[in-house]
Amino acid sequence: MQQQNNNTDFGQIGREMAREQARIEKRRSRPETGTAFMTSIIMWAVIIAAGFVVTDNDLAGWIAVAVVVIVFLAGIFWRPLRSGFAPVIVTVVPIWGMVARLDRVSTCVKLRKAKIYTDPDKTKVIPATTWKASGDIFVKFNGAGESGMNPDRIHDRLVEDARVWGARSFAISEDRENPGVITLQLSRAAAVHTSLDDAITGVIA
Repeated sequence: MQQQNNNTDFGQIGREMAREQARIEKRRSRPETGTAFMTSIIMWAVIIAAGFVVTDNDLAGWIAVAVVVIVFLAGIFWRPLRSGFAPVIVTVVPIWGMVARLDRVSTCVKLRKAKIYTDPDKTKVIPATTWKASGDIFVKFNGAGESGMNPDRIHDRLVEDARVWGARSFAISEDRENPGVITLQLSRAAAVHTSLDDAITGVIA
């Protein structure tokens, strides 16, 4: 009986260790967001706290608070400030830096599900953003230097996998001045109505 109990305990420990290892591996396969959290939220909280502590009249602290409030309000009305397509410097923008990073990560997750972005390193992301307008979903990303990031291949992938976004039709456009910068317009309608320049349109098979 004692031997049987020991075997049961060892089996339980083994299963717990396997589950923990699986959780660790899953975390390792996710794009990193901690840096953006530190630079856009924690760093600014420290700056504000230091401003009130270091100065006698709290002026530096109130200036830091004003900067955060102004940038936050600007980000509400100016989308690029919170866009995952924005330059890396956006990660130091108060609050919106974290939002931009999450936007980039979540957009790349969808691009992977649609088999458009295929880098084997699951922790890697590219500049990318998603937004909604006029009932359609728009996805913009920079695939320059990435394999298979051409409109014809993306068209073929969307014919099979645009339902990742719940779409029935789509349009693809590549920036003329920046090859590799792609914008997708995805619609629930049977035919997409697009204003994208030189757009390649299609419907889901």
